[in-house]
Amino acid sequence: MKTTVKKCIGPQLGFLWPIGDKMQGAVSIKGYWEFGSENRPDGWNTWLSIQISPAAPT
Repeated sequence: MKTTVKKCIGPQLGFLWPIGDKMQGAVSIKGYWEFGSENRPDGWNTWLSIQISPAAPT
């Protein structure tokens, strides 16, 4: 069975912060409304992401 989503729309918000001198943290949340789908339900999806990584070089 093939599923498709024709359109989705929604916001995303993110925040970065330093962790010591060599690391950084990031958190983001995004939500979107899928509509015009085939063989799957329409509706809201929400994602929360948390990352810790080496800081970008300066």
